[in-house]
This record gives sequence, structure tokens and C-alpha cells, in this order.
Amino acid sequence: MTYTKDETLVFQYRAISKSDDNHTIENLALKQLYFSDPATFKDPDDCKVWLDESGTEDQWANLIMINRKARMVDCTQDEAKQLLTDYLERGYFTKDGDIYTLVRNERYDKERARNGYRGDLTASPRVCCFSNTCSSVSMWEEHADNHRGICLCYSPIKSTNTNYMHISTSLGTSRIESELYNVYYVLASSLKDKINIFDEQAARKICKRLRTKADDYQYEREYRIIHFENELKNDILNYWEGDLKRIIFGLGIDPEDAELVYETVKNHYPPNTVNFYRSIGTIEDRVIIDHNPISNIDKYIRNLV
Repeated sequence: MTYTKDETLVFQYRAISKSDDNHTIENLALKQLYFSDPATFKDPDDCKVWLDESGTEDQWANLIMINRKARMVDCTQDEAKQLLTDYLERGYFTKDGDIYTLVRNERYDKERARNGYRGDLTASPRVCCFSNTCSSVSMWEEHADNHRGICLCYSPIKSTNTNYMHISTSLGTSRIESELYNVYYVLASSLKDKINIFDEQAARKICKRLRTKADDYQYEREYRIIHFENELKNDILNYWEGDLKRIIFGLGIDPEDAELVYETVKNHYPPNTVNFYRSIGTIEDRVIIDHNPISNIDKYIRNLV
């Protein structure tokens, strides 16, 4: 597939079901990005964050003071340390040498898990996934109905250090920049490593953990936008229509589906802003050679079998 100079594209593989269970056509028409609950992902550890709630007397006392201040309650360091001692005696903490560790409430943990939280996060993340390749056979098979779907090609804004997508919230017309994170791939065992709550880099490490996956998924070559559930309305954000540059038809797309996609774009996007491409390769050999522009979309659809 030919790219213009300095062009950067990211890709979403999408299935098209007759009942539109995947809402692919609806989202295309409404220019929507859908953010998924990571609990539905193949990787059960995706976006799970585990915390180490251990610290010294001074660290816990300072945290108690901060929490009390947030509730408009005065508390000195001596009073905070006395509270910590009381908590220890009541079994809310254990102590090993100079280290106090918060005792986890099993009932609270189970309730939080039922409500969809990931690990020790106190809010549930939502993820919109992209790839940096449109030629992954595995991705076409898994996410585009075994080549019967499409691949959406977006052109994000390129900043100095990161990529950005131009998207606007569902609640208004203002345009904001949502960061498009590059996903890191690591050994699956390291995904259960805990982050200490008193680590000065804890916030940064938690953010990085939300964009880290097991190396079994390296073939996805993923980028992702992350928002928390309370930041979204119905897990949806709108993208600026100019960011959708191309749509690639899968090797096995049905003519009815290809026509439905084409008509949706024709009815909801400015003329000549979205270009259509066909996949070149063979499903039997699991090979995608290239993606070529379609010069005559009507003829292409007529020739599909």
C-alpha cells in the first residue's frame, strides 16, 4: 500500500455481521470509536494493576494525614501515628520489622471484581485498540471475521514524542487530543509484579502497566487509547471525520457487506475523503501480499463472488 510522504497510519480490524452485533456500520456512520472493557480481552491480565500496600510508619502517617485533610479533618503526625497503632491493634494492618502492610478485605476485593475493576484499580479502564500493521493475517482472522471484514485506516496527528488521534467527546463538538500509546510486550509472569503505593514513580508505573501486554500478543503490534469508564458516555468517543483516510476490504468480504460499507461512507463522509483498498493475497495460504487502491468501487463490488 502506497503511503504519502511523512504519513503515519494506524489500523482497526473490524467484523461486519448481518445483525451488526459488532456495531461496525453504526460506529462508521456516526464516526465513533468504541472503548472496550479489558475484562472481555483474550488476555485475562490485560490492564490489571496490582499494588503493594506496604510502608514505614512515617509513610503511612503522612498518607493518613493527607486523607484526613481531604475530608477537612485536622490531624497532626503524632495523631496519625496513634491512629496507625490503633489500626494495627484492630487487625487492619500487619507489621514486620518497621514495615506496616494493609490487610486486604476479601469481601471488598470480591465486590470490586464483580463491578469490573482490574486488579487493584479503583476505576475501570476502557481501551480503544489499534495496530501499526494492516497486513497481519492473525488480526484479519481474529478481529475481521476471517478476512470477511474490513480494516479502518486512521491518520493520527504526529507530535514530537507521541501520536495523537483527533477526537471529540460525545457530549459536545470541542476537539481534544487523546494520546495514542504504544503497547509494550513483556514476559507474562512480570504482569503480576506489584507496584508499591509509596513509590515516587507509582503513577507513571501504573500508566505504563495499562499499556503493557504479555509477549504472546506481540503479533498485534498494538497502539491504544485509554480512558476510564467515568470519562466516557456509553464507552464512546467521536473521531474527527478527516482522520479516517482509508478502508481496506478483506480477502473474503461479501459483496453485500462491501456495498454496505461503501454506501455508509458515501452517505456520512465528505466526497473523496475516504479511499477504498482491496487486499491482495490468498486466504488458503494465509498470505497478504499488499493492499491496492480501488479505482472503480462499483466494478469491484460487482466482481466480488
